[in-house]
Amino acid sequence: MTQKVAVITDSISCLTPDMVKQCQMQILPINLYFGDKVYRDGIDITPTEAYELFQKNPKYFATSAPSPMECLEAYRRASKPKISSASPSPPN
Repeated sequence: MTQKVAVITDSISCLTPDMVKQCQMQILPINLYFGDKVYRDGIDITPTEAYELFQKNPKYFATSAPSPMECLEAYRRASKPKISSASPSPPN
């Protein structure tokens, strides 16, 4: 059965991996900045590590939403139909 609704959210939603898998969601990582370093939430850094950086010096910690291009790519992935099987056959 084809999934009719796509759920796309950012990593601030803090959903569990089980929930993401069960609902077949796409999670877009937010960007976390600390000084001159950029981290992708949940990919390059864990929430615990991010909090530790924040506690070290909140003045040098910032966040931003996923880029418009990352969002566009997520929508493109979500709009593609899923193929459960394909059976190529020779031309007539």
